[in-house]
Amino acid sequence: MDKKAKKTCIQVNVSLLPASMDRHYLSHLVETVRTKYEGKAFRTLGIVLKVERLVEILKQEIMAMDGMVSFLVKIEIRSYFPRVHDVLQVTIDKILPHGIFIADKNMRIFVPLNLCSEYVIEKDFTSFYAQHRPTMELFRKDSRFAVTLIEIRFENDSFSCIAAPV
Repeated sequence: MDKKAKKTCIQVNVSLLPASMDRHYLSHLVETVRTKYEGKAFRTLGIVLKVERLVEILKQEIMAMDGMVSFLVKIEIRSYFPRVHDVLQVTIDKILPHGIFIADKNMRIFVPLNLCSEYVIEKDFTSFYAQHRPTMELFRKDSRFAVTLIEIRFENDSFSCIAAPV
């Protein structure tokens, strides 16, 4: 899925085990932040595509009860926040009698048949396909397809969208 990414800095809390507090603790810290944020979707941040770098450690504190070291850090991330009217190039996962479905780890897009006035959905021997009437171009599973987002919800740690063909 081609996404319009932007870079931004955010502050996050992260903790390290006492065993990770060695001379490589900065590497452990960055790896922990990447594991916690990279490739995941958040209601306020969008989809974090990449943790670019650790900008600054703002605060660190040893927790009295368990010895964990808690950090408040500023990180630079590259993220994509889906917006209405965004145009995306996507790969079709399924074509169903009632529309086209696209699934990504952090985003699901459905293109309902009623928004596909220039397309007809047909079934051949084993699967459905979409045909663009004016050009007669065929679209099947794994075909690239351009869509415009028209409705977006965040649920179950991912974005659910309704889209229309471009």
